[in-house]
Amino acid sequence: MNVSKPKNLLFGLAALLVVGSAHAVINPALQPDVYFQKYDNVVVLEIDAIDPAAAKLKCSVVKAIKGSYQAEQPVTVVFTGALAGQVAERAADGSLAKGDQFPVFAGKPSRRKSKRQIRMYADEFLVGEVQETNLFHIGVASDMETDSEGKQVNTLAGIYCGMTSQLIRMLEDMAADREYYPRKAYVKFKPDLLIDELPASVEGAAMFDLNGDGMEDLVACSPKGDRIFLQVEPMQFSNATDKLGVKSASVSCSVADVDCDGLADLMLGTTLYKGTFEKSFALVQTDWLKVDDMEGFKSASFVELNGDGYPDVVASFKGKGLRAFLNPGKDKRSMVDVTAAMGLPTEGNGYFVPGDWNRDNRTDLFYADGGGFVFVQNDQGVFQPLEHDVDFSFKTGLDEYGKTGAGVFMTSYKPDQMDLVVPIEKDWLIVANEGGVPTDITGYGNEISEGSDYHFATAAADLNVDGYVDIYTVCDQQKENRYIINRGYGSYMHAKVHVDEKPLFKGPAHGSGGRSLALGDVNNDGAPDILIGNEKGQLFLIVNDTLSMRQETELMKKDEKRLMDVRLCSVRVLGPKGVVGAKVRLIDASGAVIGRRDLGGNVASGCTSPDAVCFAVPRPGTYKVNVAYADGHTRDFDVDLTSEKRISIVAERGDQGDDDVAW
Repeated sequence: MNVSKPKNLLFGLAALLVVGSAHAVINPALQPDVYFQKYDNVVVLEIDAIDPAAAKLKCSVVKAIKGSYQAEQPVTVVFTGALAGQVAERAADGSLAKGDQFPVFAGKPSRRKSKRQIRMYADEFLVGEVQETNLFHIGVASDMETDSEGKQVNTLAGIYCGMTSQLIRMLEDMAADREYYPRKAYVKFKPDLLIDELPASVEGAAMFDLNGDGMEDLVACSPKGDRIFLQVEPMQFSNATDKLGVKSASVSCSVADVDCDGLADLMLGTTLYKGTFEKSFALVQTDWLKVDDMEGFKSASFVELNGDGYPDVVASFKGKGLRAFLNPGKDKRSMVDVTAAMGLPTEGNGYFVPGDWNRDNRTDLFYADGGGFVFVQNDQGVFQPLEHDVDFSFKTGLDEYGKTGAGVFMTSYKPDQMDLVVPIEKDWLIVANEGGVPTDITGYGNEISEGSDYHFATAAADLNVDGYVDIYTVCDQQKENRYIINRGYGSYMHAKVHVDEKPLFKGPAHGSGGRSLALGDVNNDGAPDILIGNEKGQLFLIVNDTLSMRQETELMKKDEKRLMDVRLCSVRVLGPKGVVGAKVRLIDASGAVIGRRDLGGNVASGCTSPDAVCFAVPRPGTYKVNVAYADGHTRDFDVDLTSEKRISIVAERGDQGDDDVAW
């Protein structure tokens, strides 16, 4: 029952399990809420003692979620038949231990039997009967199940195959009538908008408010010339490359206020352009970043490295590992190469991902090379690799390396913990921080395994605006991209499979693969949009139309009714410093964090998403937005969503001092 243990290993009897390689697909008719309603009693048991010889667990009720059982009530669970021999083995290897908790559903007697039916979940469903009130037998035959449409089914597949701890949390939410675990992908997109066609592959892309007018602009990087498109009117984009003074060709881009003068600066490849404003916004090439050897250059991004709030740079090179450059800040000189001092590898061929892995407010890095490196920054600012046994595989096609693994740190199943999602060839890995140890929890993710070929880069955003952070992956070789929806509680669904309106994507962009990716709310409606640059040189914008679905109807399903309660809180974070790496949290009235977004983490293969986020708040109420800037400065903003459907906040630091002087 350990979260670090792969599922299907607790007892391993295929005849009694929900899940397996053939049963990872969601059955919308069978959901945990159906079980919650069907069974008289729902309790959580904790193991007090294990008797391996008798295949017996002595337990006590730690949570009486539904029914007549009481807290601390003793219950004995006896495993019978083929399961009996498994108890000793599992107790010996630690997958069954004192203190483990698991939920049990106990129902009414069936028409054919006097015993009450049981469903026990311990990273897999097991069946049994109530022999006596305090005695459960697990492993005996059971009746067929009835789904929510009244049909009898002889399998438990599609109900739930996630972590036991998350099912317990879901059942508690059901008892409080606050769970949301959707049966379908309630999401919609408008037809593709082709922004431009470049003469070569679009290797880097950015969606960012360059000129400070509150509207997101677009950048496309190509080895045959970069282009910048300003949003001059809502959803009207103008090619302003020449007007802005940019003449470059590159394969990655990043945006930040490098000199903290309040204006955005642009990095194309490793060339830094300073944002200026006289009569209009312009970009002027600088010598702030000098990289002597550009051979094998892959990507570069602004990353907060030392906690002073001034954006630094990390770059990746094919065969030469990573290089780090420190922003001198108020000293007003060129960036300094600190690769050796920070302990970064000078060999390797992978992409990198910045994020706060261990919640110590220092930037950590994941490097997609070799067996995968989770670099954690220590008190001295040195990156040290963590030991792990996660089976990363960074090869694509015919054993090509360095063409996958551009992932993202995001909240997966805990609202204030940044887990790591990494694309690998056909699938994804979800790596959680379990007691400081990188732990593969992908097996609990349901349709997270619905992959394709040549996965290249992944970014994260709440694309279906339900409060859970989803993932979008572009695929190389013009293979179809993938959109995987976070259902909450550690479970995911393949969006295209579970929709009413098909096709979900109305144009060629999604099916044509991608080399670059940015996610953000380009039209300021509260729903993130998708910017894709592909191998054909096309720059596509896929505008999110999900909010148009939020209309009252007479025959609304439970999930749809839940979505009608959702409120939106948009937050745009302004500096001038500490924005890269800033953490934005949404906090409820009880003080609990219910959402978190970290700025500067959607770097993909050398891309940039906006310094703005939008929280889908599950229900009306009063909340607080906390912005923790990368240099430690914090701001709180009260949010009253009791009557408003959406509130927009412009979060400014409000603490400018003598140190915040432009170069």
